[in-house]
Parts: sequence; C-alpha cells; structure tokens
Amino acid sequence: QQLKSLITALEVDVVSTHELPEAYAKDFPWVKFHLRPTKEKLRQLYSKQSAWIFSSREEGFGLPLLESLACGTPVFAFEAGAAKDVLNHNLLGKVIPNHSVERMVDALAEQLLGSLRNSIDVTHACREQALRWSWAHSFKAFEAVLQDIRDKNKLLLSPKVYPSATSLMRA
Repeated sequence: QQLKSLITALEVDVVSTHELPEAYAKDFPWVKFHLRPTKEKLRQLYSKQSAWIFSSREEGFGLPLLESLACGTPVFAFEAGAAKDVLNHNLLGKVIPNHSVERMVDALAEQLLGSLRNSIDVTHACREQALRWSWAHSFKAFEAVLQDIRDKNKLLLSPKVYPSATSLMRA
C-alpha cells in the first residue's frame, strides 16, 4: 500500500535488451523505457537511482549487479547467479528468495521510505564491494586456490608447465 501511494512520485527507468510492447508506455506513463542504452547512458541511469532492481530469474553471474554497485546504487535482486555473494548477504541491497514479487515490492517500499540511497556510507560500501570483484582480484583469488591445492599435494602442478596467473597477466 505504501509503495502504491508513492508510485506517482516515483521516477522509474526500465532498461531492456528486448523490445517491449508499446502498450507498456501507455499503461505506465511514469516509466521511462530504455532499449539497449549506451554504456555512458547506462552509467547515468545506475548513478541516479535509489535502488536497482535486477529481476532476472536465471543468470550466469549478473554483471549488472556489479555495474550498479560500482555506481553506488544498492541492488534488489531475485536469487539468481551470484546475487547472494555480490550483494554481501543483503548488506548492499536485498536478495529476494523464491522469486517472490510480493517480497520484492515490500523490500523496495522499505528502501524508498527509508531513503537508504541518501546515505554516503551505503554509496561508498556499494562501490567498494564492486571493486572486490575486479578481474585482478578474481585472478589473485583463483591463483590462491591453485596454490593451496598444489601445497596440499592434491594436484601436482609443475611451474614450468603452468606459470602463475600473475606472470600470465604480465605477459
């Protein structure tokens, strides 16, 4: 109910890679639809939001989660892909279990009413979390796992055959 009362004051942007029915624009005049925006436009859209809704139900990883966090915007996502890990177990947004639309609406109403986005600390925490998922960080973590396996003699890797990921990055 609270979200419905806010609906006329909301500024909603919908980003899609697929054409949406024209009826959407008529049925939801308060929504701006963006079809395949440029990277710069997407960055602008992420940055101005109070929350980013990631409604994918099947996702391999979910790069938009990191893009939103990198712009300082908390994410609300259905439980898919790396949402739980990326969102730091609900500290930087909310992971909605069971793809429940009702729970998503409740979480968004709480977000909008609480104005979490206005907190500089949350914006900073979102950006810091996105940086933890950089390629360099991921490579170091992967290399550490390989080192651990090698050290525990679970897998014998010859340094001559498998140079470290770090040396590969320098090449």
